[in-house]
Amino acid sequence: MSKETQTKVKFSYNRSSRKVWVGVKRDTTVWFTGELATVLGFDQDTLIEKKTLSPYPTDING
Repeated sequence: MSKETQTKVKFSYNRSSRKVWVGVKRDTTVWFTGELATVLGFDQDTLIEKKTLSPYPTDING
């Protein structure tokens, strides 16, 4: 991930729910695919265009 992109995307983890918040700045899109999507608690091929909470708990086993 480039330095420019790193300043546009923020990840937060909630220990009690085990879910991930992903926040993105305007005109930024993050696309989660494959095992990364599963590990972070999102469906395959999820596009994030605004602050979004993962629908499923994180799964470190993928």
